[in-house]
Amino acid sequence: MPILSKVEIRTHALATEIPERVEEALLNLFPEKYREDIGINRTATEAHLGYPILVLQTTVKKKKLCQETLEYLLSHLNEGDKTFLLKSISHRVDDSCNFYLRLDKQQAYQGSIQLARTADMISIQFNYIKYTGCDPEEIETIISNLMQAES
Repeated sequence: MPILSKVEIRTHALATEIPERVEEALLNLFPEKYREDIGINRTATEAHLGYPILVLQTTVKKKKLCQETLEYLLSHLNEGDKTFLLKSISHRVDDSCNFYLRLDKQQAYQGSIQLARTADMISIQFNYIKYTGCDPEEIETIISNLMQAES
């Protein structure tokens, strides 16, 4: 059975955004009991027109925290997003057994978990490993079962 081994979360703060609020949006994706322990890396860069952008990202490798984060996010999606996620799950799992979510950054800042409908998002990659080789369909089944258990 594949094991969730790592979660990578990444977003950006444009020059018009307050970086601390974007960081708060990112932290709101974790169960509350873990938020103060999450370290966020900040990397300053610029857009193709020279506008400053701050990239915020974190990587979590503690298996329990990874699993609880996935369960937290799935359990806080509204029914419409859950339905859409189930219908699109085959497009969210790659051949390396990574499961991808894109969540709405503004909604995350407000404490709500919603799938992104615009480019203003937080990208999440859940990395599964299996020592005998990974089958993307196994990951799809795991995510589907988790979502049905949360309903």
